[in-house]
Amino acid sequence: MSHAISLSADIWVMRVIFETDSQLQMEALNINKVDSSAYAAVIEDTKYQLKLWFSYYEINVCRRSANSVAHELASLDRMYEPNHYVEWEADVPALMAACALGDSAQHR
Repeated sequence: MSHAISLSADIWVMRVIFETDSQLQMEALNINKVDSSAYAAVIEDTKYQLKLWFSYYEINVCRRSANSVAHELASLDRMYEPNHYVEWEADVPALMAACALGDSAQHR
């Protein structure tokens, strides 16, 4: 989440909706009271960054299965060196195409 916030702020997004498959993370970042868990410093810093960089933000929770494309992209990303750029025009990996197709509204 921290990386997503930083990336969004870097490209000057002002209104954003983040999605997570972690109910606990969503609740921790949406609560207006100060966190007292072992992760309090990270959670409070993340909440500060949200308020600092965005005029509007939401943090929503979604089913893990709804993130199949993101999970596949992340697993593909692990195969490349840092700062490596990949672009697909026609030869999209089959698993990625299947995930994206399965994620479209007409295939649910």
